[in-house]
This record gives sequence, structure tokens and C-alpha cells, in this order.
Amino acid sequence: MDMAALHSFTRLSPLSRRLDWALSIRDTKVRPTNNCGPLHMHDLHYPCSSASCYPSVSTLHLAAFALVGLEHLWHPPESLVAAPETWAVLGIGFLVDGFVLRTALNNTRKRAKRAGVSTWEWLRSFKDPFTVAVVFEDSAAVAGVLVAALGIGLTQYTGNPMFDVAATLCISGILGAVSLRLIQMNHSFILGRPLSDAKLVELRRIIKHRQSVDEVHGEQSQWIGPSLFSYKAEVDFDGTWLAAQLYDQYEDVFVSAATESPDALKENLPWILPAFAEDLTRILEREVNDIQAEVRERYPEAGFVEIVPDSSQNKHLAIEAFLNGQAVRAAEKYQLNAMLTSQSSTDYVSLFNLGRFYEAMGHFEKAASVLDSCRDVAAKQYGMASDEYLAVLDRFATMHLKSQDNQAALSVLKTAENIIYANSKVQFDLRLVSSINATLGFAYRNTGNLNSASTALLRSLDAANRVYDTHHPAVTALMLTLAEIYARIDNRKQDALKLYTEVLGVRREAYGNQDKSVADVLGKIADMKQSAPLSEALEARQEQIRVLDALYDGRNVATPFDVAGAYEKYGDLLMRSVRKRLFLQAQRLNSC
Repeated sequence: MDMAALHSFTRLSPLSRRLDWALSIRDTKVRPTNNCGPLHMHDLHYPCSSASCYPSVSTLHLAAFALVGLEHLWHPPESLVAAPETWAVLGIGFLVDGFVLRTALNNTRKRAKRAGVSTWEWLRSFKDPFTVAVVFEDSAAVAGVLVAALGIGLTQYTGNPMFDVAATLCISGILGAVSLRLIQMNHSFILGRPLSDAKLVELRRIIKHRQSVDEVHGEQSQWIGPSLFSYKAEVDFDGTWLAAQLYDQYEDVFVSAATESPDALKENLPWILPAFAEDLTRILEREVNDIQAEVRERYPEAGFVEIVPDSSQNKHLAIEAFLNGQAVRAAEKYQLNAMLTSQSSTDYVSLFNLGRFYEAMGHFEKAASVLDSCRDVAAKQYGMASDEYLAVLDRFATMHLKSQDNQAALSVLKTAENIIYANSKVQFDLRLVSSINATLGFAYRNTGNLNSASTALLRSLDAANRVYDTHHPAVTALMLTLAEIYARIDNRKQDALKLYTEVLGVRREAYGNQDKSVADVLGKIADMKQSAPLSEALEARQEQIRVLDALYDGRNVATPFDVAGAYEKYGDLLMRSVRKRLFLQAQRLNSC
């Protein structure tokens, strides 16, 4: 059986099935689902099960082509003649496979465009295993027809049957690659494919920006259809926020019951507490529904969203900590009052302080949400060309940075930058201008744009120098950060060394050699002099060691790890110096 006959058989045998797939792909429309749980699959998910037959079919074709190819390789046929029917079958196979491939690619392009990604990214995501399997298999089929036609044509033209054998083995390789890829795809769907890390981060950010949420943990996700996923998260809700929602309704109830008579509160408590607990439950349920709605609005493909209230401290009652800790009571009172003030008024100071409170508590997403509202209030009360508005933008961008959302931070900071330079006649607070430019430099640094980062930090340093003297911690911190940026830019390393040397002079003037920060700067200088003559790097490292030894022996400011690390780097420099001397000595001996 020659390769032409084999390929003709394998291409025409599933002809009706391939046409049916092409028509089903062309007619498929993504329909929205209602109340989709893990067992409510998208209509398109059912045909996906047929994709599981691809690996087995391709593997059988691979085995057939490999056996025929190896047989012809060891026992080459004297001659191979392709009948006209062979060319006709190859032509029909090419037309059918090409039609199916074209239909699948058109469908894939449309879905990729709706998702805002490229066609290749959509195929790699395996969101629609049915269409992906058709694209992969028919791409291999079209390539196989072309290789078969080339092999048969060269065999007929040259009379050498090895072209036919090479084409046969090439087709088996193509089918083998497709089989492995499809096996990998089915394997991932059998085990369950989670969402990408980027999408999980965004989902977590959507939930944590709400004031009602303290923490998100225990996340689970899985694609349950071509364009449908399920998501589950355990959420620690903020009890203070829940109390703030009912404070106005229950304040008079508790106060009047407590002042009516000595026994009134005791008599009314059996119905007040159940009503309060029931209302808390309803508010919590409503908040869960709001979170689910917000997630689905952002991601329409989120068919099943489960938010499970789960506190990390559910083994103890909060009242125990409140009764035993005065600091805890004071913090809760401050947070509750700040929430009530921000809810009942549009006061700039109240919102700003609440945002700073969340920042101090480490709830950066919640702080960003409050500061976003504060930004609108500041624009109405003071105008955009005001220190108050710029202060909100600075903290708002900082919250994005702490939440590792660098692009959002850059967007906010560029707005602040445009306001500053568009209102050059306004005397903005230079400390605020310095802070905004410093934050902008950090955002650029995090995105790898070192040149823009150095430019922003240089502007920040210039503004800070106009407000503070050179010994101020803000100035030296900016100089160190700018030096670190320069050290990562090839043509600015000398500038970094100059800044480190300047900082060293400032700190020695302030502390002498009695502060570890002096030793740290000496270490930076030694690192920068690695490419200079080794004697300079050795001298800087020796000086660092002397300072650290004195600090360790005197006030125990330096740790043994600091001293050991400096000695280790000094030893590395000595080894480099010895190797260099030995190399130069060997060169002199060879020249003699």
C-alpha cells in the first residue's frame, strides 16, 4: 500500500464527520446562561466531548503512516505510480480540510476579537476545546495533503521512491505533534483548568476594594465551558462595616431601652438582639449578592460565583477581645466613627482620614476605594488645581502601588503631573510635588522604565532640596533611590557613584562612623567600583568592614551576618585580585 493510497483513505474516511463539524462550528452562537452552576454547562460544551476522539484517531493515523514509511525505508519499492484517482482524492481532501479549517479559524477570530486577544492567544488558552481541536487537526490535515502531494510529485518526477518515504515520515511527525498537543488539552480539561493568575488577581482586587471586606482567601476556580468559569472565594467581612450600616437604625432603640427604666433594657433585649442579628444577616447576604453582581459585570463569563463568609478568627468571639483590650476598643470606635462620618457627609477630611486609616491597617484596596470617592469630593470642594486634590491623587496612586497595580498608579500620577505643569502659576506645596514625583519614579521603576524613573526622581529631589536641607531623611532617601536607579543604567553608573559618595559625606557629617547606614553606603560604593581598579573596591570594602566591626564590638548595632557578608565580599575581591596578578604574571612568562 503506497503513501498516496494511505493518505487518500485517511482523508476521505471521516469526510461526513468533518463537514458536520464545519457546519456546527459555523452555526454555533454563544448564548448567555442563567443561574449557571458547576453542572450547568454551556450548550457548546457538549460537542467538546467529541474532541476527545481526536488524539486516538490521530494516533492511529500516526501509527499507519509510521509503519508504511518504515517499511518503505527498509524495503524501498522499485517504483510508485500515482493514478489520476490519487490526485483527485488529494484535491477533494484539500478542499474539504481547507473549508473546515477556514470555518474554524473565522469562528476563532471572532471569539478572540470579542475577548480582546489575538487569535493565537485564544487558541493557546484552550477556552473552546472543540474549535481548537478542529483547528489543530485540520491544520495538520491541510499540511499533510500538501506534503503528500509534494512527495508524490517528486517521486513521479525523479523516479526516486525515497521522496515518497520522506513525505510519509513527515506526515507521521505532523500527526504525532498534533496528537501530543490534543492529549495535553484533554488532560488539562479532565483535571480541571484554573483561571490565569492575572485574572485571579483582578477578581481578588474587585472583592477587596469593597469596604465590607477585610481579606480574601481560599480561592478556587475552574473553566467549566468554552466561555464559562466558576469562582469561589472565602471572604473575611468587616464587622465594623456591618455595624455602621445599622448604627443609625438601632442607636435610638438601644438608648431608649437603656434609659426608659432600670429593667427596660433587660426586658427588651430578647427581641432587640434577634432583630439586630437578623438585619446583620440580611445586610451580609445583600453584600454577597452585590459582590457577585460586580464580578459578573466585570466578567460576563463568570457563570458561577460563590462568596463564602469565613473569618480567620471565627474560633473566638470579638466581645472577648473588646472587653479585655482598651486599645482594641479605641481602634474600633475610631473606625466606626470614621465610617459613619464618611457615610453621612461628603467631607473631604473625613474621607481622607478613613483612607489613611485603611492604609495603616494594610487594607490597600479598601483605602483606594475610599480615596477614589475622596478625589471627587476634593475636586468639588477645592478644585483640581489644589493641594488637597493632589494629596488625594498621591495617596490614591500609592495604594495602587502597594496593591501591585502599577499601570493604575501611573494613570493617576500622570493626571497629577499634568495638573502641576498645566498650572505653573499656582504655588503648590513643594513637599507634595516632591512626593508625587517620587511615587511616579517608583511606579516607573516597577515597570522597568528606568530612564523615566530617574527623571521623575530627579524632579522630586529638586523639589525636596528647595524645602529641606541635605541632612533631611527625605533628601538622603531620594538620593539613595536615585543612585540605585542610576546603578542599573549602563551610562549612568558614574552618576550613581557620585550620589553614593555625596550621601556618604552627609551621613558621616551627621553620625560619623557610629551608624550602620554609613557602612551600608560604603558597601554600595564598593559594589559600584567593581569595574574600577580593584584596589579602589578593596579600599571601600575594607572601610566598610572597619565600621561594621566597630559597631558590632561597641553597641552591637551591626549583626554577625552584616559583618560576615562584608568579609565574604572582601574575600571575593581578594580572589579576583590574586587571579588577575597570576594571569598577568603568566602573560609575562609566556612573552619571555
